[in-house]
Amino acid sequence: MSEADDISLHLKPFRQQLDELELVEFQFIRQRLPSLMHVVCLIWSHSKYYCRPGRVVVLLQEICNILIDKVLLTYTPQMALNGVICAEAPLGNYTHSLTHSSTKSAVTQ
Repeated sequence: MSEADDISLHLKPFRQQLDELELVEFQFIRQRLPSLMHVVCLIWSHSKYYCRPGRVVVLLQEICNILIDKVLLTYTPQMALNGVICAEAPLGNYTHSLTHSSTKSAVTQ
C-alpha cells in the first residue's frame, strides 16, 4: 500500500469524526470524544505512516483547535478568565475525571 493510500484509508474516518464534532453543540462534545480518541488510537496502531508521534500530534492539534473554537463560540473570554468555564463546562468534569483516573491508575501500578 502506498503512503497516499494508507493516509487516505486511515484519515477518512478521522475527518468524518472531526466534521461531526464541528457540527455538534458544545454541551454534547463530551459524548463524541471517546469515539474520536478511539479513531486516533486506531490510526496510531494501524497506519504505517501515522505511527509517529509528530503525525499523531497534528491530529490532536486539530481536535484541540475545534474544542477551542467551540469554547470561544460558547463562552466569552472574560468568562474564561474568571474561571466560569471550569465550573459550568461539560469538559471541565470530563478532564478532571480523566486526570483523576490517570493518577489513580499510576498509583495502583
